[in-house]
Amino acid sequence: MMFVVMFAALAVVERAVGELGLALSLVIVLVIAFAYPLAVRALGVAPPVWQR
Repeated sequence: MMFVVMFAALAVVERAVGELGLALSLVIVLVIAFAYPLAVRALGVAPPVWQR
């Protein structure tokens, strides 16, 4: 699911802003990669393996 969110976010940003460079795309992917698990845990829908 996280990969779908990353691709969708990149598509939305590229549609709104225009062509992104590699560095900016990488920043967006990294932000989502770190924020997604935190958001899923906060919402209470994280898989049991992710619970601390």
